[in-house]
Amino acid sequence: MYSLKQNTLSTTFKSVYGIKVKLINEPMHFRVRLSGIVPGVEFVNTLHRPVDTIFLFVQSKAELVVELPVLSKLVKREGNLVISFPNINSNSITDLNDTVLNELAKESSMKLSEKIILDDAWDSYIFIRHSEE
Repeated sequence: MYSLKQNTLSTTFKSVYGIKVKLINEPMHFRVRLSGIVPGVEFVNTLHRPVDTIFLFVQSKAELVVELPVLSKLVKREGNLVISFPNINSNSITDLNDTVLNELAKESSMKLSEKIILDDAWDSYIFIRHSEE
């Protein structure tokens, strides 16, 4: 098994200024929370061109399989695609875990970079593009 760096949301994004972010299926109050962590964050409503970071919240592998190929092309080459799904502490059932995410990342020409601790209900992983692209 592989080992991923693990950080909090604030550790990962607090030093980034003015990024363009797209939120998809985000939980209540996440936008406000992210605004308090990332200085100058700009939220975009539609994805006409690539953005710095996309946060995607999903419940299942089936959902992610549909979204991942499209969204991986809509994040900037040096950007982040953050995939979040219910963790073991939540009351939701999911078929997602780090092994499934790693397999899907490889299929989409991306790789898992780090795990982010969002809160007690969500596990989140950053997908980045392979550097050789």
